Amino acid sequence: MRLLFIAPRFPYPPQKGDQLTVYRRLTVLAKHHDITLLSFITDDFSEEDLEHVRSFCKGGVYTVPFCRSIALFNLLKGSYTTRLPLQTLLYQARMFQHILDDLLVEHTYDVAHLFLIRMAPYVSSLRKYKIPCVLDMVDSMTLNLQRRIPFEKGIIKWGLQYEERRVSAYERDVHSEFHELIVCAKKDLDYISGENISIIPSAVRTDEFFPKLALRKKRTFIFSGNLSYAPNVHAVTWFIDKVYPLLKREKFSFCFHIIGRNPAVAIKQAVYGKDEVRLVGFVPSMVDALNEASFAIAPMQSGSGMQGKILEAMACGVPVLTTSLGRGSIEAHPEQGLFVADTPDEFCNHIVALLENEEKCSSAGVAAREFILNNHEVQLSLPILENIYQKVIATSRA
Repeated sequence: MRLLFIAPRFPYPPQKGDQLTVYRRLTVLAKHHDITLLSFITDDFSEEDLEHVRSFCKGGVYTVPFCRSIALFNLLKGSYTTRLPLQTLLYQARMFQHILDDLLVEHTYDVAHLFLIRMAPYVSSLRKYKIPCVLDMVDSMTLNLQRRIPFEKGIIKWGLQYEERRVSAYERDVHSEFHELIVCAKKDLDYISGENISIIPSAVRTDEFFPKLALRKKRTFIFSGNLSYAPNVHAVTWFIDKVYPLLKREKFSFCFHIIGRNPAVAIKQAVYGKDEVRLVGFVPSMVDALNEASFAIAPMQSGSGMQGKILEAMACGVPVLTTSLGRGSIEAHPEQGLFVADTPDEFCNHIVALLENEEKCSSAGVAAREFILNNHEVQLSLPILENIYQKVIATSRA
């Protein structure tokens, strides 16, 4: 099939969740299908990144610089003239539209695969050419915002509430514009309308994330993720404020590593003076960083979707302690390397038990790896995607 991918951010290197979703969809499909990619790029874009993606996108890679001044103008204008979500207004650009129009004139595509509601308005051009369209929503932004709002204050909270109202209305209606929607978890179905919705669980490449037992360090646990992303900030600060003091009372040694790009000020302030906590920041190899830990934590208090950080750790044979919110739709149990605790006391007790029992960590890690291989290996998504494409092609011809 000839596929047209339309994305808000260039997928490589995959530093954020939506980039990772696009990148893994590309790598799974590219061996079997002819893919063209059209996406925005930012200032840190490099020719090496472009060449890497070109190596498996046979239909070509087309990019448009994301202009902040134009995005701001669209935001201010569109907030009065349309009901589109603000985040969607940011990605409406004439240059992007012109390139899309040129591609549609010069080439034929069997399916167009758009990512996030930010790209959804471009479907109007695709419909003119009667191209079957799939919207990969990943997760419900309504749910994401509703969980984030209680943690914010002042104008930021007001802005998120305003955006949540717009997003909620948009997610209820967007199904009518597309042949199929894709989300990663059952919970998202409570916030997105339509019968034409498929679930593809988040996935991880097990040849990329795998155990390196020689790197393991005793009494060490880890948190990983984009450290400027609000739900990750909420998770880390909750842990430091609520759980860390309880661990200190236990009077035994441990080391907690916080891994990820661009640590927020709130995280830097929270960890200051905590001797057992090491704010590592960016690491050249997330696989190595994960493998240094006996186990990982994901004490999520906000956010939505399926947590990639949990899947990556488990793929490395590292068991994970998370909250009910963090576990979400990951259907693993303690005997499969995924432990759940929601109160500070419960979280502390689980950490103590894991720190004091290396054998338990090791056996749970083996089970965690097996669970990922059977349920969240990225190759498992290939037949699901191909079935969706065949379905929308058949529907469009009916």
